[in-house]
Amino acid sequence: MTRNNPGRTRAARSTALSGVLKKAVLLGFLGLGAADLQAQQLVHRWSFTNLNDSVGTANATLNGTASVSGGQLVIPGGAARTNFAALPIGATIASSDSLTVEAWFTSTTNQNWAKVWMFGTPQANEAATGYIDFTPFTGITNNPPSTGFKAPAGAQTNTRGGTNPAALGTGTQIHSVAVFDDAANEIRLYLNGTLADSEVWNGTISQLGNTTQNYLGAAVFYGDPCLNGSINEFRVWKGAMSAARVSANSTAGPDTVPPHDPRISVPGTVAATSSGGAISVNVPVTNEGSANSLSITGATLAGQDAASFGVTSTLPLNVAPGATSNLVLSFNPDGFTGNFTATVEIASSDPFNASKIVNLQVQVALPDIAVTTPGAYGPVARTAPQQSYSLQISNTGQGELAIIDAIFIAGNTAPTHFQQFDVTRDFVSEGALIVAPGGNTNLAFTFNPGGVHSGAKTGILRIFSDDPDQNEAQIDIPITVNVTGAQSESPPVLAHRWSFTTDGSDSVGSAAAVLNGTASVSGGNLVLAGTGVRTNHATIPIGYTIASASSITVEAWFTPANATQTWSKLWMFGTPGSSGEQSTYIDFTPRSGITGDAPSSSFRSPSGEINTRAEPNPPALVANVQRHAVVVYDSVADLISIYLDGQLADSVAWVGEIYELGNTTDNFIGGAVFFGDQDWAGTVNEMRIWRGAFTSANAAVSSSSGTEQLPDLNAVPSSVKIGSVTISGGNIVIGGVTGLVSGQSYHLQTGTLLNDFVAVPGSTFTGGGAIPVVPVNGPRRFVRIVDGAAP
Repeated sequence: MTRNNPGRTRAARSTALSGVLKKAVLLGFLGLGAADLQAQQLVHRWSFTNLNDSVGTANATLNGTASVSGGQLVIPGGAARTNFAALPIGATIASSDSLTVEAWFTSTTNQNWAKVWMFGTPQANEAATGYIDFTPFTGITNNPPSTGFKAPAGAQTNTRGGTNPAALGTGTQIHSVAVFDDAANEIRLYLNGTLADSEVWNGTISQLGNTTQNYLGAAVFYGDPCLNGSINEFRVWKGAMSAARVSANSTAGPDTVPPHDPRISVPGTVAATSSGGAISVNVPVTNEGSANSLSITGATLAGQDAASFGVTSTLPLNVAPGATSNLVLSFNPDGFTGNFTATVEIASSDPFNASKIVNLQVQVALPDIAVTTPGAYGPVARTAPQQSYSLQISNTGQGELAIIDAIFIAGNTAPTHFQQFDVTRDFVSEGALIVAPGGNTNLAFTFNPGGVHSGAKTGILRIFSDDPDQNEAQIDIPITVNVTGAQSESPPVLAHRWSFTTDGSDSVGSAAAVLNGTASVSGGNLVLAGTGVRTNHATIPIGYTIASASSITVEAWFTPANATQTWSKLWMFGTPGSSGEQSTYIDFTPRSGITGDAPSSSFRSPSGEINTRAEPNPPALVANVQRHAVVVYDSVADLISIYLDGQLADSVAWVGEIYELGNTTDNFIGGAVFFGDQDWAGTVNEMRIWRGAFTSANAAVSSSSGTEQLPDLNAVPSSVKIGSVTISGGNIVIGGVTGLVSGQSYHLQTGTLLNDFVAVPGSTFTGGGAIPVVPVNGPRRFVRIVDGAAP
């Protein structure tokens, strides 16, 4: 079982997650409610009985008329950097994230912007100069005291914003403490033991580097006057001083450093590992004091996984001076795996650090998925039954691995045959597939050759697991099966037929049309409004037919609703890719956007596109007239041909196989695959798809048979002969016609060229009846007899 972490989720089918909790992944420690106070270490102290640093080695140097007298550093004022003391503490500045600067001072005369202290490194201009300082009497309104920080080439942060403390007087000793607290992101100013001002601060003292000018009584870079007053004692502490320590120091005064005894020390982070069961987690607590025992009085757990921890040690826990004892915590993963994080806040008798926070991290037996990438499966004959295969999955980690789900998906590039694959296990009802640490298992799947054409057929197997690695929680494995054999497609075999009498049912196959948007069936037609993109159309599930055919014939009886809508598709079957070039498809466009708006057909495989739009092209189709279109992809004759109303209208050389498109995913009547072409507007009376290629005779017979009955593809079209053509009274008169079928409808078409025939209005007649005359119009005129009534 894996641990549920609300802070992170993983993409997976929700139905497969029933009863299975997902593994958490450690992203970082949670934010702590209160910042852990850094250690307060006194590193420099000057009491000014002389210039010596009684704690460190940074003895002061006097400049100008500054002097030491009566246990104080006396600075008489003066111009910038004339009378002051210098402290060689650059190394301390450079090595500190947080810093506390403490002083007891007395101002004799207040001067705007004079400094009790300022540490920094001057540069060519103010913007480039970095420093920290304490100014007892600023030059802003009401002259409040201020402390601040400026990083080199950075902005200044100081305590002068918002409400400020009152101006400081003269002649009275003042205790000032400036705290630069990196952990709390804050600058604090204490005066006489009480917090007087603060400001948000996002920086570290070490940004200042090894400062070169560290002055008592003088400014770095600026032209501010020197301090007119005295400093009784000066101290520099590494770390951020606590309020309790500030108060204690203020009470003790300048001549005494209150002992920090007992003094607690704990690590910032305690990490542990578990093989899956309960363990103890030891938090070492050291008493750095020399005389007093340290008492641990409380331990409070917090954070997202606090419920997995407990306090085992009996409190209070006493730690002798100089000794270390373990605060023992219990940890129980309760069957989960992953990374667990929490915090423990330790309360103690430390007079200055009453509360310390330790980050806890426990790693519990993580799994690691590894999949043996297979070679190609097979070969298998295209006529073979469904095949069973398996894929090996290993767990190279230390924790139990759960395979949550596995499905076959469409790949990013065509052709795709993922529909022929299926995972055997039902993860919804059977649950996760568990792999023990160091073990492996086989994930079973099937492949159905189902008559698909020969060649390598690939599906992408997507595996979902609780591996904590984000890149391995969901992995895609290409699975390829080699298929052998080919099929005969002569004569053509009807695979699908939609008559749209009452609905979108397929009366031959099982590919019932699904209506989308406002598409409807009415009056024996599929009615398409022609608005939106892939919005109002019909979808037909014929991908398998595409995947299993070398040649294919698509025919439809249709009526365009307008003569202005270019590039809209009567039908388009394919698989979209990341671009038009990466998509695959076949289509019929009744009105292309080229010159003349000729109807056209296309075939795009991964190797490129072939279309019929090269000149010469048939004329544009008119609106509101039913037409019969047959598009033939003939892999034997190497042709794509378009027949309109039984007559060859256009063709293009083509070398390919329909099955190169794979098991197409988007098969639309009235909509475009991938492209932004508007949905087609009009009606479709009937649509058929045949495996194999129509001949011109097949196209003529099917057009003649119409929508009510299927054509006899073995029938030979009747041979019609015209005996005579004469001109009489301004009309063309056709006579001596033989071969017409008695009672069958025909009509006349005329044109000035052999490729611009149009129907003669009112020219419908029946075999055995009178043939209408055609008015002579122009220097020449061609006339022909066509099956069916005039549109």
